[in-house]
Amino acid sequence: MRRIFLFLVIIAWAAPLFAAERKTLSLYSVIDAALVQDEEYNIVKQDRDSAVNKIEEALDTFIPTVRASATLNSVDKTRDGYKELPLYNVPSAKIRLHQVLFSDSKFAAMSTNENRAKAQRLVAEVLRSDIISAASGSYCDVIRYARLLRNAEAANKKIKENAVRFKIKNPVYYDTKPALRNLAESYTNLADMTAVKDITSYTLLPYVSVFGTDMTASLEQIFLTDKVDLKLLADRFAEKALAESPELLALDEFIKISRRDIVAAKRRFTIPDISVSGEYTRYFENSNVDPDFFKNFDENQWNMSLKLTIPIYDGSKNQSELAEKQTELMAYFKRKHQVREYVRDRIADSIDKAAAAAQSYKQADAEMIVLEQKYKKLPETRNYQEAYNLINIYKTSQDRLITAEHLMMSALVDVQRAYGRFFFYNANESDRRFMDKLMDELKISR
Repeated sequence: MRRIFLFLVIIAWAAPLFAAERKTLSLYSVIDAALVQDEEYNIVKQDRDSAVNKIEEALDTFIPTVRASATLNSVDKTRDGYKELPLYNVPSAKIRLHQVLFSDSKFAAMSTNENRAKAQRLVAEVLRSDIISAASGSYCDVIRYARLLRNAEAANKKIKENAVRFKIKNPVYYDTKPALRNLAESYTNLADMTAVKDITSYTLLPYVSVFGTDMTASLEQIFLTDKVDLKLLADRFAEKALAESPELLALDEFIKISRRDIVAAKRRFTIPDISVSGEYTRYFENSNVDPDFFKNFDENQWNMSLKLTIPIYDGSKNQSELAEKQTELMAYFKRKHQVREYVRDRIADSIDKAAAAAQSYKQADAEMIVLEQKYKKLPETRNYQEAYNLINIYKTSQDRLITAEHLMMSALVDVQRAYGRFFFYNANESDRRFMDKLMDELKISR
């Protein structure tokens, strides 16, 4: 299968990478397709919808229920001593009203499902962030290997031109197969994630089109600025992330659920459910019934009842459930502490990697500026070896620049993943204010 895919990639690369006739595929389209395809993400969304439906079901409990029925009653009455009268068929109509006044368990279930719906929405946000991060990584991988392949092809073209100029019969070319294999692998990952058909027929937009028109560009500018305070940067991102982390907020909702379940288990044998019922029955005379039958028979019958329900004993089931919920609560607190530490560590680590990648990028970019001037003098080289060395140095430096830029973009995505939202995809006004304040604090102008 991978060989077939590699063959398709090679066929696709027979045309120029950025030819006008090739369709373009944006990062946003890739992310949207990946979100639709991910089964776990869709299951969590269904769980959220299910919790919302259960809230409505619990509310329905407190809506009065009214039922009407018609009955044909077979009545056998004994009167006048032990004399038995015939069996009579007496029609009747009945209306019954039932109203739940109080149910502690239903109130608890309603609140629990409200918290569960919030928690599932937040869990969906966490999964969504993972999917966006993975889709962005695969997208950037395709761009990286496509650029490396194009760079190798451009170098081979120059080698061929100079081989002809210096009459070299068997010039040595760069092997493009590794780049093709890497590109095929990247396309395969992207295709598996998005289920986009004929994905190799698409041209992916370059970094500047993906990240260059929003706050990610500002974030990149921060790292490219000399002597940026990385500790201050990490502290500010951590403060914001810990306050708004979907995973931490989801754990807060699960903690509320566990606490409510513990309270409900303790109150189970002390607080009753209360309901009231009313019933009216009307019996109708029948020509086939002896008229004397209704003389001492009330045709209109009313019934009213107040019901209190409380469990008395259920063995050790309640105690087991209580112990289980208490253990679950402690686990959530422990997990929350771990997530807080993880968020801090991940932000600090991603910022350090982004800063290192930015330094490598600046060095590679500075090298390329110098080499660009030398490379323009390629036609002036005096022999093939001199030309080949210049081509090799230029290609190697350009590969280094491409790799450094890729690592920096990947690190910027990772910073945003640790932060909890992506500036290039789902930033909100709060994120924009945060970035504006951060750049002012770091004294960086846009």
